[in-house]
Amino acid sequence: MEKARISASKHRTGGGAMSRKLHPLNVQVGAKVRARRILLGMSQRQLADGIGLTFQQVQKYENGTNRIDAARLAALSQALNVPPQWFLADLQSTDEVQAPDLPGELDEVDSLARRETLTLIRAFNRIKDPEKRDRLIELVQALGDHEDIDGAADAA
Repeated sequence: MEKARISASKHRTGGGAMSRKLHPLNVQVGAKVRARRILLGMSQRQLADGIGLTFQQVQKYENGTNRIDAARLAALSQALNVPPQWFLADLQSTDEVQAPDLPGELDEVDSLARRETLTLIRAFNRIKDPEKRDRLIELVQALGDHEDIDGAADAA
């Protein structure tokens, strides 16, 4: 009986962490959990405490290493103050991808998962004056356009 559990466990994990395939939907949902948590200024430990988990389990969900079942998705949606369907909106591909070598590579899955993006969103949301918001958007767009020009000039 014990051997059956061990072999089933080995079969499910598929070997070492570096060779393990992550399903892109799990990675994308995890990135949304991370983005929302950071946007709310919540640590992994705070989120974990709020839903009765360890922070390591939250890390695994955010990295897409572990799947989030429906009951856990409901708990996460309540803790993060979003409807459960928010996590599933706009998902991209269903092809499996190789697990990234570095944790930072997961951030590229969803630009909202980047800490600087979330910091910018939080600061932007604190601006109440619509004119100031519009001017800030124009400034950021101009800076982005300027970066494109500088990048093209550097490459030439």
